[in-house]
Amino acid sequence: AMTGTAATALTLAWVEGIAGLTPWFDRWQDLVDRTEADIYLSPRWLKAWWPELGRGRKLVALVAETEGRLVGLLPFMIDRLWIGPLSFRIGRFAATDPNCIVLTLPVEPACVAAMIEAACIGLLNREGCTAVSLTPVSDQARVLPELHDLARNRPDLVLTEMPQGTHCLFTLPATFQDYLATQVTGKRRGQFRRELAGLRETFDLQNRSFTPTGPEFDDFVAFHNVQWQAVGKGGHFSDWPRAHETYRALAPLTDASRGLRFFSQSGNEGPLATQLCFMSGHTCHWRLPARTLDARADKMGIGKASLMLMIEDLIAAGVTQIEAGRGEYDYKTQHGGKDIPVHRILLSRNTRLCRLKLGLLLVWSDAVDYFYYRVWFKKIAPVLRKKVGLPARPLWRHWIGSRV
Repeated sequence: AMTGTAATALTLAWVEGIAGLTPWFDRWQDLVDRTEADIYLSPRWLKAWWPELGRGRKLVALVAETEGRLVGLLPFMIDRLWIGPLSFRIGRFAATDPNCIVLTLPVEPACVAAMIEAACIGLLNREGCTAVSLTPVSDQARVLPELHDLARNRPDLVLTEMPQGTHCLFTLPATFQDYLATQVTGKRRGQFRRELAGLRETFDLQNRSFTPTGPEFDDFVAFHNVQWQAVGKGGHFSDWPRAHETYRALAPLTDASRGLRFFSQSGNEGPLATQLCFMSGHTCHWRLPARTLDARADKMGIGKASLMLMIEDLIAAGVTQIEAGRGEYDYKTQHGGKDIPVHRILLSRNTRLCRLKLGLLLVWSDAVDYFYYRVWFKKIAPVLRKKVGLPARPLWRHWIGSRV
C-alpha cells in the first residue's frame, strides 16, 4: 500500500485475482450504488464475465480508502497480444469489450484524478504494460477531463487520442408525456399511437419488463439469432465468444434495479420484440434488440413501438439516461437519442522504445480492423453465408484483443 499526498489522503493498494477481490465485493457494490457507476465496473458483472472470458488474462484492481472508507475501486485486466515474435501487454478495464461504454467510474468524484494517475502508473511500471487502453471513451465520460490533465502534468507519459466514431445517449425527462412532447415530433407521436393500436388489435399485444430465467434467456438468444441470420449475419451471440453464457450468468445476480433486464412485447402468436438491457442505478445500457420476422408486425412498426414502450417503462422506473450503443442509427436519433463522439485513448511511457512499440501496435490494430473486420467479416462473409451456406463463426479473438 502507499499513501497519497493529495488532500483526500488516500491509501492506495493493489489486489490481484478473483480471490484477492472477493473480500471487497460487498463494499465494492455499495460503492457502485453510491457513485452510480456503470454496471461494467461492478462486482456483479465481473462475477458473470470473468469465469467465461477471463482465461489467459491477469486481473488486478486498484483500491482506494480514506480513513477506512472505500472511496474507489478500479478493476483492470492485462491482455497479452502477439504480433509475430513481439509481445504487447495491454491494460484495460476488466471485463469490458469494444462495445462497453463506461460513463461513470466506481470512484468518488474528488478521488478520480488521483486514482487514474496511480492506476496508469501502476499498470505501466508495476505490471509492465506497453500501454493502458481506456478505449472507448465517450465525450460524456466523467473521466475525460482527468485524463487530459494527467497528460499535461506528466511529461513522462504520452496520451494518444483519436476519434473513433460515436455512441448514442438518451437523456430522459421525468415523465413519458414530457418525453413525447419534447423529444419526438408530432408526426412520430401520431405514428406511435396508431402502431400501438394496430398491434393491440391484431396481436393482442402485451408489454412487460422482467429479469429472465435461464430458459427465457435461451429463448431470447434463439429469437435474436433468427432475425440476424435471415439477413446472412450471425447475430451477437454467434459473433461474440461466450456472450450467451456470460449474459445468462448475470440473471441470477440481478435485482430490481441492477443487472439484466428484458423489455418485451408478445402477442397471441408468440414473441414480437424484446430489448436486452443492463441496469445500474439511473442508467440503462441498452445492448440488444430482437424482433419478429412477421411481415404484419414489421409493417405496423413493432421495432419502433417496442423502443418507445421500453422508454416509457424506464422513465417509470426512474432511469434518467440510456446508453444506446456505438454507431449511428437514424431511428435512435429520431426517438430522442444524441450521437456522442467516442475517443480512442491510450497512455504509454514517453520513451523512444515505447513510442515505437505503440506506433506498431496502432498500425497493426487498424490493419486487422480494416481487412479482417470491415472487409471480410462485415461484407464478404455474410454474402458467402447466403450464397454457399458458409457457417457463422465467432469474431477472431486476436481482433478483439487488438481493439485498443
